[in-house]
Amino acid sequence: MLNNISSKIIRGIKRKTLTHDIWHYFFISKRLFKLLNLFTPFLKINDKKIVFSSFYGGNYGCNPKYITEELIKQKTNYELVWLVDKKKIKDISCFPCQLKLVNYSSIRAFIELATAKIWIDNCRKGIYPFKRKKQYYIQTWHGGLGLKKIEKDAVEKLPKQYIKRAKKDSLLTDFCISNSNHISNLFINSFWYSNNVKILKYGFPRNDILVNNTDLNHIKKKLFIDQDIKIILYAPTFRKDYSVNMYNIDYNDIINMLKDKYNCKWKFLLRLHPHLINIRYETNILEDVINVSMYPDVQELLGITDILISDYSSLMFDFMLTKKPCFIFATDYESYKEDRDVYFELNETPFPVAQNNEQLMENIASFSQEEYQQKIHGFIKRFDCVENSNASQMVVKKICELIN
Repeated sequence: MLNNISSKIIRGIKRKTLTHDIWHYFFISKRLFKLLNLFTPFLKINDKKIVFSSFYGGNYGCNPKYITEELIKQKTNYELVWLVDKKKIKDISCFPCQLKLVNYSSIRAFIELATAKIWIDNCRKGIYPFKRKKQYYIQTWHGGLGLKKIEKDAVEKLPKQYIKRAKKDSLLTDFCISNSNHISNLFINSFWYSNNVKILKYGFPRNDILVNNTDLNHIKKKLFIDQDIKIILYAPTFRKDYSVNMYNIDYNDIINMLKDKYNCKWKFLLRLHPHLINIRYETNILEDVINVSMYPDVQELLGITDILISDYSSLMFDFMLTKKPCFIFATDYESYKEDRDVYFELNETPFPVAQNNEQLMENIASFSQEEYQQKIHGFIKRFDCVENSNASQMVVKKICELIN
């Protein structure tokens, strides 16, 4: 019998459409920003200013974070500005002291962008000052290899307002970061890019810590987890109607089986999709289940994870770089595929696929590391994935070239 933890975790969700949540926020000051754009050409560009944003100001993470920290590490002495949505980020202590924090979608943010040499974002921007020839826009994107179709390939499934903004964003983009020929071609074909956009096949900066196998024991300390405890992360993606019926994973049985199989202690981390970041839900469910949905950097969580369970999230292709076990728990695959469509089938991935808890338990119990490694090798070769652990350094080198 399932313990039904997931339904308790999601209790109290106020279902909002992504369209309303994001676009209402963006267009409150639309007329004001249009007025401000009349004065943009008269503002002086600061040749050493870089403005960053991640997930519409919603976190300090993903590719922009690791580019930022490499800039700080190299002591580049540039002015680093981060646009932050303080409604989403309650604790700003995660930001390095070298950063200037500015409220997202504010007049101040508009001015910072208008006077910056370089813009760096992992999503479509929320504010667009008039972009001048001496300014550069580096789009890092927030996903890489993934199942679901995106942008132009999913144009019938996306809000018209989003498509309009995506086309505008693409016209302003100068560089886009990729980690494979497959992704490079995908971006070129589906992002409405002009011939002027250069694809930088450096790998993704956010994955450097995974390829390097960086010591992240301090992350466990932050989460009050003993170093000898193994971690299993459950990180499903969201559904457009925010249904949670498919999150019925059996935490208790899986933990008990892993304890018996590996003769050690395990804890579950639950990571809901960022689109649910403002949703209120219960966190104190069981001692062995920790809700980390509010943790700012999912890459750090992947770095301490020993086993990942997901469904259709591109996180699994980042985690694949660690060569650690990943399992797919997809109870609604056919309906999900019908809603969004996919680039390739689940059974083409290296990950064992389960449609219910019984199959998931069986896949974990019968897991073969040797067979898994062979499948990962073949998959990486098929998609020509390039992750050499120095993507952040290569992006910073490009930034220095543009500035100097």
